[in-house]
Amino acid sequence: MIRRLCFLMVLLWVAGHAGAQDLPALRHDIDTLCSPYFAGRGYVAQGMAKTADWLSARFAQLGLRSFTDNYQQSYTFPVNTFPGNMSLQLDGRTIPAGTGFLVLPGSRSITCNDLRIVPVDLSKVRDEKTWLQRCAKMGRQEQAAYLLQDIDVAGKAMGKSREQLLAGLQRGLYLLSESGLPLWSVATDTLPATVLQVYDSALSSSLPRRITADIESLFVPHFRAANIAGYVPGREQPDSFIVITAHYDHLGKMGREALFPGASDNASGTAMLLALARFYAAHPGRYSIAFILFGGEEAGLVGSSFYVAHPLFPLQQIRMLLNLDILGDAPKGIVMVNGKAYPEVVQELETLNRMDNEGRSSRTYVPEIRLRDNAPNSDHYPFSLKGVPAFFIYSVGGKGFYHNTYDEAASLGLENIPALSSLLKQFISAQQQ
Repeated sequence: MIRRLCFLMVLLWVAGHAGAQDLPALRHDIDTLCSPYFAGRGYVAQGMAKTADWLSARFAQLGLRSFTDNYQQSYTFPVNTFPGNMSLQLDGRTIPAGTGFLVLPGSRSITCNDLRIVPVDLSKVRDEKTWLQRCAKMGRQEQAAYLLQDIDVAGKAMGKSREQLLAGLQRGLYLLSESGLPLWSVATDTLPATVLQVYDSALSSSLPRRITADIESLFVPHFRAANIAGYVPGREQPDSFIVITAHYDHLGKMGREALFPGASDNASGTAMLLALARFYAAHPGRYSIAFILFGGEEAGLVGSSFYVAHPLFPLQQIRMLLNLDILGDAPKGIVMVNGKAYPEVVQELETLNRMDNEGRSSRTYVPEIRLRDNAPNSDHYPFSLKGVPAFFIYSVGGKGFYHNTYDEAASLGLENIPALSSLLKQFISAQQQ
């Protein structure tokens, strides 16, 4: 017992000093994952496959053991993609893809030349019957595109989300006027319609009257993806695991030019996982530590849900799971999702946060540790449903670019992230008792 405690104290000391050394590697890995070669780690130009192969090679380079022949666990799922043409002109003015407009992820292909735009006032729509009648009327007039005004007002009156309303649209071209920063996502099915979200920053002061568009979509019913899994065997109890996870996928590209780099979401969490894997490959603990990178998170926690249904080792052998998602800047600290359900774990993390590398009370590694109830907002969630003590940590602060083309590597300051790396290493090492 004394020997084990001495080893743990040494490991905690080493962990506390290792964070600052991670900064160059974190920056390099984020820059690499956000490079055009990986095409946004998504669904066109083999972006996700290239990333999976690169990460598998990194696991091998770090010396992690593999549960499979090549670190990969393959699966398929349906996804709507946008691999080709992506152009929009309003009143003869070109609107840039990604910044000026987005295609609703479930949209179909469409090509049109100089169609008139008909504004449709939805502010008086109060029931589903009236909405469906409007949809049918618009669907019968193919020589026009429709600018849907006040759709959120109608949705609120009907108690329906925007997505539920748009699912009722018939084949045709529809426009939505949006404010704020673009926000894109992934769809695993298709709509009958093509819906373009045009942002105020790209519009003139008057409503557009004519539209020319060329939108190419491709529905892939069996898109092939992979989880990447490796582990460091424990010195004393190799059949018990501490698990560190992150998702490596992002949104990919919308057409040939609009690239969604996904620096914060989640090249940052992937880079942090690689830093932790590098540390524990050199400093194995009492228990095994597994490192799992999931694909398909942006499509609805696909990779983690598949893993839980097809685990590479029994879920009952997981002592704790820590999921890392969005760790680009932490000037205001971190949030621990599902922490409220495990107060003793949170107390341990908060105690370590207040200690310096010598184990004395000192300034904190991160300014604050906030808690949230469990939620299906990242890859910890499918594990928590199976009774695994699973937590999701994300950082608070920074520029906050999310699901848009501005989430670039250069936008991340990595403020307090090396300190967070030290804290995570101490926390994980403390679980080796």
